[in-house]
Amino acid sequence: MIIDSHTHLIPLLAEFYHQEFEKAELDYAVVMIMPSAITLDSDREYQLEISKKNLEKMKEDNLVLAEYCRDNSNYLPFAWLDYRMEDATGFLETLVREHGFRGLKIHQVFNGAADRNYHPLVEKAVELKIPVMVHTGFREPAKVEHVGELADNFPDGTFISAHMKEEAYLNGRFSHIK
Repeated sequence: MIIDSHTHLIPLLAEFYHQEFEKAELDYAVVMIMPSAITLDSDREYQLEISKKNLEKMKEDNLVLAEYCRDNSNYLPFAWLDYRMEDATGFLETLVREHGFRGLKIHQVFNGAADRNYHPLVEKAVELKIPVMVHTGFREPAKVEHVGELADNFPDGTFISAHMKEEAYLNGRFSHIK
């Protein structure tokens, strides 16, 4: 079995992605949005202007992903949400129960796993028995050790480190491994 574990589905490229999926003979792909409200600055760092409009657009982006994945059981959608969204935990539950989402993604562009404001979303994910993917390894809020802190705070949760780019952790030296 072959699984692509981290794919951003951009609606304009959906058909291209589907063709690539078939060429690679993948069995499954974990797919998530690339929020349309995110931009890259001149240093190629992700930026997001936090505004009600942009947060609502992220909800719309997740619903577009739901529509795309609805008829393809090989795509495993993960919700990319921010705690500042109106009723973020309720929306996560809707995505899981009504649209078949299989996980939650937290990204450092929104402060990352170190931000305790994400704990209600993580708690909801644990309650829903879905994994939490944490985008790690690119800047301070996204340190791999924060995934371990989440695991300590939510021992019944399942956590996925999307990248273990930090050299200190490449050989599995992770203080939270039990």
